[in-house]
Order: sequence, then structure tokens, then C-alpha cells
Amino acid sequence: MKINRVILLLAALAIFLPIARTQAMESSTDKFVRIEISKEKNAYQIRKLEVVDTVDYPKKYSPDSFEPYKGSYNGRVVSFKEAVLGYFPTLPLQVTICKDKHNPKTGKMEGGCEELDSGPISLDVPFFPNGKFADIYSPQGEKLLTIDLSSIATCNENGQCEKEKRESYGTCPSDCENEGLKQLKIVDTPPTANPADKTPLAKSNLYLWIIVALVVISAIAGLYLWKKRGDA
Repeated sequence: MKINRVILLLAALAIFLPIARTQAMESSTDKFVRIEISKEKNAYQIRKLEVVDTVDYPKKYSPDSFEPYKGSYNGRVVSFKEAVLGYFPTLPLQVTICKDKHNPKTGKMEGGCEELDSGPISLDVPFFPNGKFADIYSPQGEKLLTIDLSSIATCNENGQCEKEKRESYGTCPSDCENEGLKQLKIVDTPPTANPADKTPLAKSNLYLWIIVALVVISAIAGLYLWKKRGDA
């Protein structure tokens, strides 16, 4: 009986730990970058970058694998330290025009869609404060386009807190750590953080510590119950 309990406990941990790791590694963001692109045959030119708030709750993106999007157009956002922040699905880099017309002879609607060589394209890419560029891939895994996001980034991860580049402890804690310490010294008690100011990096660390604590508590409780039943 004791061996069975140990096996069950180990099996539960083996199932829970990979799930906990995946959740801890996920990056979340409540903003996205709307990118206006001009296509001329096989050439692409970035016309405009705009950071937009999402209307939904913050979305999560896995930095580990693009497998969920394999076989379709997808992309990834990479940080200034060359770390993948998240993979995401995207629309095709194609210009398509669709036309419908009524055929008086048959009484039916006729028409279809046609792909054009040139025209405007609009893409939405997840926004991360430390996102340096985004790569867009075809369903076959071919890199089609690299989009420079450094002009709208608020955390270039160079170890210097550059306020002229919109960096602050709220948007870039890795570069503005000293600023955060100064703020703590000014007041007697740490100020309550505004949830809107939390970056995906800060949230990820918080989730990681919560999950680790839950795993440790579950393991201790399981071992205690197993030992107590064994003694009985």
C-alpha cells in the first residue's frame, strides 16, 4: 500500500509540474501593435506602427513553441536580449480583393476572390515593452518578413534607465531597478502597484513564485498524509 501511495504521489507531481512550468513561462500582454504594410510584388514596406489596447482580457503567448500554429501563418516577438517573448498566429501576407455580382439570367450571386501583387496589408502583433522585432513565417516555415519594433519599445534592456525613451520602473524594471529602490526609500511603506503598470515580465515572475509555492505545499501535504496513514 505504501508503494502505491508513493507511485500515485509521484505521478501527480509528474503531471502537475509540466503544466505549472508552461503556465509560468507564458507571457501575457493587454496591448498589441497594429502594423500597416505596403506590398509591391514580393517586397514589403512598413508604413505605420501603432500600439493599441486590447478590448479583451490580457492574452497569453507561449515563448516555447510555435507548434499550435504550425501549418498556418504565424510569427514570434524577440527581445533586445534575443529571447523569444511569444509566438502568435497571424493573417496571410497577401493582398486579396473579393467581388460579387448578381447574374440576372440565373438569379444567383456570382464572383470570387483574387490575390493581387500589390496593395495594403494590416497585421496585429502582440506588444511587449522589451520587444525588439517580430518575424513572420509562412505555413511552410519560411521567414517572410522581419518587422523592427524598437521605435515603440519602452525597455531596451541595456542596463540604463533612459527616461527620454519612455523607460521607467513600471515599464522597464530591468533597466530602472535603481529608480524603483529610490521610490521605496522616499515613502515609509511601498506604494500599491497599479495593475495597469505591471509588465509581462513582472507578471511572469509573480506567477512563477505562486506556482512553485503551490507545488511545494502540495508535496509536503502529500508526504505528511502518506506518513500518517503508514504509521496508523
